Amino acid sequence: MAERIVSKTSCILSIIIFILLVLSVGLLVVVLKGKQITDYDDVPEWAFTHPPSPHQSEPKSPNDQQDSADHTELAAEGPWKKIRLPKYIVPNHYDLLLHPNLTTDIFAGTVNITITVTRETKYFMVHAHLLTIKEAKVYDIEEDAELKLDVQFPYHPNQYYVLQTERQVKPGKYKLHFDFSGNLNGSIVGFYKSRYKSSNNETR
Repeated sequence: MAERIVSKTSCILSIIIFILLVLSVGLLVVVLKGKQITDYDDVPEWAFTHPPSPHQSEPKSPNDQQDSADHTELAAEGPWKKIRLPKYIVPNHYDLLLHPNLTTDIFAGTVNITITVTRETKYFMVHAHLLTIKEAKVYDIEEDAELKLDVQFPYHPNQYYVLQTERQVKPGKYKLHFDFSGNLNGSIVGFYKSRYKSSNNETR
């Protein structure tokens, strides 16, 4: 009789322990899931190629006549889908001017990129992560003429800014011109402002 009572008691205790284990695991899953979502707010934007936070503003295309639907359709296929820049466009020289404003923490810049195109194309791409492109132009150096652009747009998955000319361009020398701006704060990617303490404990 005593053995039956002990066996029954052990069975009840085993059931209680099992239920407590199930509840503990369920509670742990809920806590971890909630932490995974909320912890993104504490992670700096530079830690992500594509930050999950919706607060980051994306640079706008200066070609205002193109709406988002056109950009989505256009960006469905093209060389911008590849993570590496095309080998048939070779950069030769960069003329870069940067003007940082340490009061507003905004910088402006201009760059002229001399390139060699080794095969026919109508697409030109540059990396422009966290930059706002204000003006973009393509020049044929040999013809000394500006080429008309059909469309221009950012492709954020690969951090590109894409220029598409109205017609195919032949192999030769070309120049890409960009006016752009960016923020010196909020990221340690690219051109940014930093502070440090001097030996006199002064912030510089």
